[in-house]
Amino acid sequence: MTAYPEGGEERASEGRKSDTAEQVRFELDRILSSPQFDASERNRRFLDYVVEETLSDRGDRIKAYSIATLVFGRDDSFDPALDPVVRMEARRLRRSLERFYLVEGETGPIRITLPKGGYVPKFQDQAALRSAVDQEPRRGIASAPVSRRPSIGISAFNFESETPGYLNYCDGLTRQIAIGLSRYPELAVFMPIPRSWSDSAECPTAAPAADFVLTGDAVVASNVLKVKATLLHGASGEVIWAETLVDETMTDGIFEVRDKIADRIARSLWARMMLIGDLRRYFAAGDPCSLVHFNSMTHFIRYRRAPERDLYTAARKSLESALAADAGQSEPLACLSQIHSDGYRFGYASAEPDDLRRRAFELASRAVELSPNSSRSHHALGVAHWFLENVGESLASLRAAVALNPNSADAMADLGYYSCLSGDWEGGSRLIAEAISKSPLEVGIQRVGLAFHHFMNGNFERAYDEARQIRAQDITQGFVAKAIASVRLGRYEEAADAVTSILRLDPLFGPSILRDFGGGAVVQSTLVREIRSALQDAGLPMDTARH
Repeated sequence: MTAYPEGGEERASEGRKSDTAEQVRFELDRILSSPQFDASERNRRFLDYVVEETLSDRGDRIKAYSIATLVFGRDDSFDPALDPVVRMEARRLRRSLERFYLVEGETGPIRITLPKGGYVPKFQDQAALRSAVDQEPRRGIASAPVSRRPSIGISAFNFESETPGYLNYCDGLTRQIAIGLSRYPELAVFMPIPRSWSDSAECPTAAPAADFVLTGDAVVASNVLKVKATLLHGASGEVIWAETLVDETMTDGIFEVRDKIADRIARSLWARMMLIGDLRRYFAAGDPCSLVHFNSMTHFIRYRRAPERDLYTAARKSLESALAADAGQSEPLACLSQIHSDGYRFGYASAEPDDLRRRAFELASRAVELSPNSSRSHHALGVAHWFLENVGESLASLRAAVALNPNSADAMADLGYYSCLSGDWEGGSRLIAEAISKSPLEVGIQRVGLAFHHFMNGNFERAYDEARQIRAQDITQGFVAKAIASVRLGRYEEAADAVTSILRLDPLFGPSILRDFGGGAVVQSTLVREIRSALQDAGLPMDTARH
């Protein structure tokens, strides 16, 4: 035991407490200043408030009422029993903290958490946590699940190389895959234990049990990187998905190639996860709100890949159910915004056009407010701006969406499409082509932009080829692209068939494309004139025109 002079033990305790407070404040500053911490401004104030109150020994005062009135600006009549805003924001704050520690790592001595069931933060001593882990058998993936979202645990890839200098190369590959997957908030992603720590007493917490485990092999030989990734069902070991990727351009930059392959794995894996029809059974026993949220996102993604009327209706109803369960989720808000925009542009919704556009903008704006670093939120806002004819704001929001998530082929394709329609044919077509190379499944109706680009350049054969690849049987735009290209190639029968399909979908459709392709002054007058002329030559009755 340590012998203290009179009063020394109390002063020593106060000194330790002061040191801990300094460490906590340092960690808080690290979180709040990091671009990887994707919380809204309101939730940043939320975190700062509860941390400072706890450090000042006022944790017993941290209640929903005090947070709502002192942090969120609610008035004295606030009733937490009637208004769940604090509970919903706390849920989002917990998710933001989880993502931050996944991406940024735990470099300091303190980890800040917000345990469920309350609003008083906990300050965990990392050294103590690591010591506790050292007492447990190292089995790679622990036995207790920690998330009710579908989760993926990434196991360290096996690695072979002819060059000793690549010792830690594979650790970077798995970290990059984790970073890529972490961009999708519907998944919980857990990092592997770095190979360089595997035999060290400093070994951090092992990855928790997950619904799925991603593992694989990587080989570097003769300037060729070959990666085989395999997704297993965590409980049974059943192979769910596997893919082999090879890149022979190692001489162009070994780390660039590694990160590119990791991003391709993340995108392919996400696409596969969303298409597993019975995935929900692996986590249906969890939080009902989480299941409703995931189901809504699944319906939305299926609709975006095949924008059919029935899938549109299913996605809209599912998203509305998710928001009824938790009205403060940014992802369903953003997706429902895009649903309303599509209801306007494709004629899928019975509501008044102005109401659809206004509602789309309101939902997207709310989504951005809740998650300012969400690519999907900015994507939805960009689309909503477009149909309000705010061209500059639309393209700016879409650029922000792509900057936040360069892996989002959907956002990139929309940016390219609207860039084409606003007159930037070269830049827009390059973006659509890049989006197709990233993920062909995510690019559908946006191919119309490429078809129009080739049509306006007089390359009707390429316009025809692009139009044939548009799989959208319930939408007029694809048939418009096919009709105008076919008639200019002298394929009058195919052009007439396309016109028949247009009129089947919309008997009042005419040469005016203002509603269908963006509205009013947005679309180039030259484009409108050329399409109008070609559709007339293809046999579209001019007296059916909407003006």
